[in-house]
Amino acid sequence: MKFRNLHILLLTCISLAATCIVSCRQFEGTGAANSGEKLSYEKQQAFNELYRAALRHQMADRPDAAYEVLARALQINPDAPEALVEMALYNYGAQSLFDSTKTQLGDSLLSRAIELAPETMEYKEILANILVARHEYKRALPICEMLAQTKPYSAEKNARLIGLYEATGDYEKAIRTIEELEKMEGYDEELSSDKLRNYIMLQDSARAYSLLDDLRRNHPKDARYDAMLADVYIHYGDTARAGVFLKSVNAEETENPYLQLSLAHYRKLQGQDSLTTQAL
Repeated sequence: MKFRNLHILLLTCISLAATCIVSCRQFEGTGAANSGEKLSYEKQQAFNELYRAALRHQMADRPDAAYEVLARALQINPDAPEALVEMALYNYGAQSLFDSTKTQLGDSLLSRAIELAPETMEYKEILANILVARHEYKRALPICEMLAQTKPYSAEKNARLIGLYEATGDYEKAIRTIEELEKMEGYDEELSSDKLRNYIMLQDSARAYSLLDDLRRNHPKDARYDAMLADVYIHYGDTARAGVFLKSVNAEETENPYLQLSLAHYRKLQGQDSLTTQAL
């Protein structure tokens, strides 16, 4: 798995927050109840009006006005998680992504919101995406592990977890997660490729060869897997075995581009001109 572009991740966070906003439009209370301090009726109504006004400004694409109104709402109720999350996202904005002061403020606001509403998975999802976007993979990993276990099942969350395991060098956990995905999703060529990549990172030639043998048996007419097996032989320095294998699949006679590339790679390592017809 490759992590998405940083700005795309941030847009994902903003999109998730927008979902939270929509779900909170008809709210009766705020995070104040979790803080142990209940707002008076008058203050609650004042907060509600300001928060709804911030939503209207946001939907009308007036971020500066929304920010100002949110700040006023938080002065009334500094423990409203939905408002804290929105204020955090404004501080995480793309223009201030590398502003350490605003980033720290965003972290503080988002952490406080999660503390006040620990059952709200959307807030933790936002934090996970922010940490991944900043390449803070070790901090993101336990959050993403927890999110991957929550229902409903999500292939995307498990795919993100595979990427984090790979990024932190835990290839065995990446493989186990891939196998769990395969149980849920069934056979998928991309998952097989992900598993092969992790075998190679572990220098586990036995499992790499076994996986490719299975793929070749299941797809006997697909020369890509023949080429991949030859390439893996070469990767592990087993060029003699690669030569024998390429001969067994008639790589010289075929016009298949995958096998031709493998053959060219083999000949280059053997010091041969890939354009000659010299026998294997």
